[in-house]
Amino acid sequence: MTKGNPKFKPGDVVTVRLWDDMGKEYGYDGKEYGYDGYDSAPFIRCPCEYGTESPVCYFRENMRCLCGTEVHISETVWLSDHTLYAYHIEEYDPDKYFVETMFEPEPMPEIPAEEIEAFYS
Repeated sequence: MTKGNPKFKPGDVVTVRLWDDMGKEYGYDGKEYGYDGYDSAPFIRCPCEYGTESPVCYFRENMRCLCGTEVHISETVWLSDHTLYAYHIEEYDPDKYFVETMFEPEPMPEIPAEEIEAFYS
């Protein structure tokens, strides 16, 4: 991946995905599913980009309190070792970062009924 532009910028509001949603898509790891030598609590290995298996970033049990909530991007960080942008959020530890796959995809914009009718007329 080339550096390009980050998807989110400081001040953007995003929703953190639900724990079970990420777990079903990416699988669980940690205490109940194996041990990584770093954290004994369960965690989810989220791909750092949609559609890729590696590299991975960890969504840990202590981040679970944010699942389903709207959070504010406070800083965008380029992680050269992963070649991707990561995001710090106002509502959490400033030393931890989140990646795009940990956020809900942006909803499709609603199209007014009049535009749909005009299109098919």
